[in-house]
Amino acid sequence: MMPSTLHRRRAAFHFSQCYEDFCCSHGACPLSMVTARSKETWLECSGERVRPTDWIPLCKALQMNKSLELVRIAFDPSREQLGKSRRGQSAPAGVKPGTAGYQVAASRMDRSAVVRLVCRSLGSLIRVSPTLTVLGLEGVWLRFDDITLLAKGLSRSSRLQTLSLAHCRIGDSGAEVLCAALQCSRAIQQLDLSSCGLTWKSAPFLAKLIEQHANWRYAYLWQASLRQVRANTDGVSGLRRLTLCANPLMGDRSVNMLMDTLQDDIWIKAIAVHGLLLLCCRCYCCACVAIAVHVAIAVHVLLLLCMLLLLCMCCYCCACCYCCACVAI
Repeated sequence: MMPSTLHRRRAAFHFSQCYEDFCCSHGACPLSMVTARSKETWLECSGERVRPTDWIPLCKALQMNKSLELVRIAFDPSREQLGKSRRGQSAPAGVKPGTAGYQVAASRMDRSAVVRLVCRSLGSLIRVSPTLTVLGLEGVWLRFDDITLLAKGLSRSSRLQTLSLAHCRIGDSGAEVLCAALQCSRAIQQLDLSSCGLTWKSAPFLAKLIEQHANWRYAYLWQASLRQVRANTDGVSGLRRLTLCANPLMGDRSVNMLMDTLQDDIWIKAIAVHGLLLLCCRCYCCACVAIAVHVAIAVHVLLLLCMLLLLCMCCYCCACCYCCACVAI
């Protein structure tokens, strides 16, 4: 374990040092893809290249870290079916319990325990880190308990801006828990739920999330107007980009619901719906109308600025002519 509490606090701001200390305490060899990084503000690793027994020191280092700004852990989605087929099997007959071979074999057959450990550490990282802005956990099937562990950290996050759960197959129940947690996070700006197994039942949760963030922004503008302060609408935090690609079961009903929600929202920049089975023409029309509204607003603002510029130039020319006439007289 760590020598002292002071050493723990100092190591929380140096991820590599903290990770190496936990590896020494667990008798594991530090991974080169973790220690070879010259910068300590980001961490990217492939989950398939990490042995099950090496996850323990890595997750413990993540739980107490306060210096990382970007964390991305990617698994291979094609190997998830192989991992699920191996779960529940007994250990090999020739391997004795308590040995290193038994631990490795048991860990390979129970990938859900590794995923649960990773989700618990990431939830703690989101909750305690004052610098984390980008988080990605991709390519692994997350169960309801795993999403709950992440949601506990997301509900208390004040700095996380980008969250990616692509190819995690969270389903409608996981989307409900995730959206409920993100309603309490005002810093989130980008959410990626590509290929997560969502259906039309997830649309109300996503619509409520967009509506909640819009209400916060309107409340902020209203408070700024009471103080007679010019508010920066582009600088207001909240959700701006939502990616829902490769979720074919969402269909027309989900897109119609999202388009109805966007009628009163002027902050959402993009919603990606590539790969959805859209059979109704109204979905395309609503999407085109929403884009046209944003373009029209931008064009009107640009025309207004041009008119003001021309007016200023005319006033300046008139003032110059008046001065010249006075000098001539």
